[in-house]
Amino acid sequence: MKINTVAVTALLIGATSLLSASSVYSPSKGVICDKKSKFCTDSYGISLALTKEYLGAKAERRWSKILSDNSFDSTSFTLSNGLSCNTKQKVCKKSKWDDNADPHWTKVLFGSSAHSSGGSNSEAKRLAATDCKNYISEKFDLKKSTIHTSKINVRHANTSVHISINSRHPLVEESGICKIIDGDVSYKASY
Repeated sequence: MKINTVAVTALLIGATSLLSASSVYSPSKGVICDKKSKFCTDSYGISLALTKEYLGAKAERRWSKILSDNSFDSTSFTLSNGLSCNTKQKVCKKSKWDDNADPHWTKVLFGSSAHSSGGSNSEAKRLAATDCKNYISEKFDLKKSTIHTSKINVRHANTSVHISINSRHPLVEESGICKIIDGDVSYKASY
């Protein structure tokens, strides 16, 4: 009887490890999702819009409550497989105690703007435009297709993106500047 119990236990442990390993995945470029912890992230941190898109409204509502606590830092997080990412430093590590970047997951989340490489200016501009659209879309509940970017200035950890919004539902017609400073995204309308 002990042999069968040990075999079943080993099988369950193996299945659990396999399940946890596959719970962290990348559904698209620049996005990592964790099925077990029920959140998705982009290069600026845990994203409610991406969580809803890839894991559903229930997961998005759960994380909306968690993120409403101003003391929670959505830019530094650990996934269920132990992977630890810091979006301000643009690095993912196999664990929060590891000193070295995990090259695969760092590249998946941050692309060429990752910690270990300087990245191209055009890639940094593309990422900045995407991050600003994501931020504004989440904050104002707008479709990304109604948010348009133009002049993008990238200077080290500071980026500004000129934005125009033309939405019929809800009715929003304005322009402004999206700023990304050390990983923190903000938007201010121009009047």
